[in-house]
Amino acid sequence: MKSLPAAKNDPSGFMGWLMCLTLLGILNMIFIVKSGLKAPYFVDESNFIKCAQHFLSQGIYSLPEYPPFNPTSTTAGLPTTFPGGVAAVFGFDMVGIRIVSFLFSFFMIGIPTFMVVNAKSQSHFSFKSFWGEFLWSLFFLTFFFSYLPYIEGSYQSLGEVPSAGYLAIGLVMLSDKKNFSRVWGFGFVGVSIWGGKFINAAFGFPLLFFYLTFCSPSKKEAIKAGLGFFGFQILWTLFIFLRLGWQGGLDWLSSYFGMFVQLGSFSLGSFGHTSDPLTQPTSHSLFVRLHDPHLEWAGNPLILKIKIVLFLFFPALLFICKFVKSSGMKPVKTWFADNYILGALSVGNIAFAIWYFFLHPYMFIRHVQPALLVGLGTLCYYLLDLVLTTKSTFTKYLLTSFMAAGFVGKVVKGIRLNGFIGR
Repeated sequence: MKSLPAAKNDPSGFMGWLMCLTLLGILNMIFIVKSGLKAPYFVDESNFIKCAQHFLSQGIYSLPEYPPFNPTSTTAGLPTTFPGGVAAVFGFDMVGIRIVSFLFSFFMIGIPTFMVVNAKSQSHFSFKSFWGEFLWSLFFLTFFFSYLPYIEGSYQSLGEVPSAGYLAIGLVMLSDKKNFSRVWGFGFVGVSIWGGKFINAAFGFPLLFFYLTFCSPSKKEAIKAGLGFFGFQILWTLFIFLRLGWQGGLDWLSSYFGMFVQLGSFSLGSFGHTSDPLTQPTSHSLFVRLHDPHLEWAGNPLILKIKIVLFLFFPALLFICKFVKSSGMKPVKTWFADNYILGALSVGNIAFAIWYFFLHPYMFIRHVQPALLVGLGTLCYYLLDLVLTTKSTFTKYLLTSFMAAGFVGKVVKGIRLNGFIGR
């Protein structure tokens, strides 16, 4: 990458300040991940690793004891779980597999982060070199991972965090139509769904619908968007038919569509039930659900509850604020065309919030992790935009200090619990 000239608003010594904060963030990440590396295997984690390992050894992505490519044996696709399978093939133990999985998660979130930093540096805030952009990206990455509500998902090969990475790459490409084709943008969004976590369809389908509705693409552009969106699923289906033959492929299709019925039954048919099958369904009242000891929410600490609410509703609140602020400045359809990405994310997160607070039978945090990742990612994106585009040195120091303030307490806690040398 060609070096960029130093910008006038690049304050002297600020890169050194940022480096110190980033080192704190990295140390914080080491302590967070270290605390969970030796925890017992989670059943879904074990299944995903086995599926990926089975594909690498036999060319079949499913648990060995299940029918070939059976979709009910895993809820995460190969593009998001293969690192754990590769590590298992090479004989890594549980700790090694988790380290590989975390590095992959970190890398997948790092790509869109660097893409945003690089785009902003071209138009707003030029750095002296590639390393300046890299440092900014690393700082925001450590901030992102430090505030994940369910950090275990980043190293347990569960697929949520890498899927969010594919989704973020697609969204960055869609927001930069001058440099990236819609096919690639919707292609990465499609991989996050069909090759990652299908539940990301809560963001993908509204995104495609809003694009077709408000952006008024030509027939050619609309077809390209659709092909990109469904491209991975089409290729994966063809691969399965080639691998299993005509009858085997039809059997797989039957089980694949049956999985959607099963997921729908779990999501909606268990309305209001507690996690204890011996108890009666709880009241549909939100107040009762929030205080029901059978549901996971009641046992969560207050700070975690605040993060869940913030990340679930932040995209929608931001969307509403931007709409109110710009009211009357542009025709409504034009404004929606400029903000259709944020609108789609808002719809997805509101759907997740309704499901989580009113419908989910267990209120497990990890089941709404995709929406929490989107909320946190949206927050990080707009903080990054604010920091990189402001011309005030004081504001730059203030915002980065505020973002990194939590690092200090977490690092002190990590040192106290773990020490610098592992026990």
